[in-house]
Amino acid sequence: MTSFDAATLTADEMAAGLMAGNDGQWAQDAGTLLVVWHGFWLRDAKFRRYVVKSQFSDSLQINWEELGRALEAGLIEGGDSEIGVLNIATSIAMFYHRINFRDNLSKHSPEVMEYISRAVRHASGYGDD
Repeated sequence: MTSFDAATLTADEMAAGLMAGNDGQWAQDAGTLLVVWHGFWLRDAKFRRYVVKSQFSDSLQINWEELGRALEAGLIEGGDSEIGVLNIATSIAMFYHRINFRDNLSKHSPEVMEYISRAVRHASGYGDD
């Protein structure tokens, strides 16, 4: 069995693998969708450390628990908007990553705010339409 290394994937391969890993868990799927729609983190080496191959298929998943710990410890660097998106995605996907939502919202362009809005709707069960 070969080991998985997310660093070898293109951003498009990473996005496709993560989208294939969405399995109907609205909150986790919504966090993943936000990361994919935003796009920045798909090319970031430090983020890729938290992407794992599913044990059940060839799809990919974000290890939200480890990512949340890394964010809280300040181990991931990026601009205010990029870190804000990752904090919001992680907060949506898992129960224990608490953020100040209002502070995170003030850092984004209208395009990114649309991604965030769509992800929140998805996490709430209203889909992505």
